[in-house]
Amino acid sequence: VNNVAYARMALNTFTPDDFNKFDFKSFEIKFINQAFYGCQIKVYKKQIDENTIYILGKTDEKQIFSVILSK
Repeated sequence: VNNVAYARMALNTFTPDDFNKFDFKSFEIKFINQAFYGCQIKVYKKQIDENTIYILGKTDEKQIFSVILSK
């Protein structure tokens, strides 16, 4: 899977209204493991505090990527 696809998956967890409410200053993505065509990647999002959002992409077996978004 192309690395841009992981970033797109993370950003797709937001609605257009989310982008208007949360003024992003930093987008940090960490590529942990490679995924291959046909892998099902589940994406989880958690608001850590009012300034930070954490996103995790994983298969049943392993973590694929993580993202930290900050104001």
